[in-house]
Amino acid sequence: MLGYGAETLRRCYQCGTCSVVCPRTPLEEAFPRKEMVWAQWGLEDKLLTDADAWLCYQCNDCITHCPVDARPGDVMAA
Repeated sequence: MLGYGAETLRRCYQCGTCSVVCPRTPLEEAFPRKEMVWAQWGLEDKLLTDADAWLCYQCNDCITHCPVDARPGDVMAA
């Protein structure tokens, strides 16, 4: 993932801002926060089979509001 636009992944400290501002976050899920955790842990297979990972339509709200510029939208695109 790091080679496909997710270079900023390591900056994420799980504040949850991305999930709060994301218009696609399901009520019962922490999208894209949980996907950021899985990506940090290297759980690529889990990401690829998770239906929520495909919700992102690149509105960039998460990127705009991220306090550490971890760019969750870029991670979703990777």
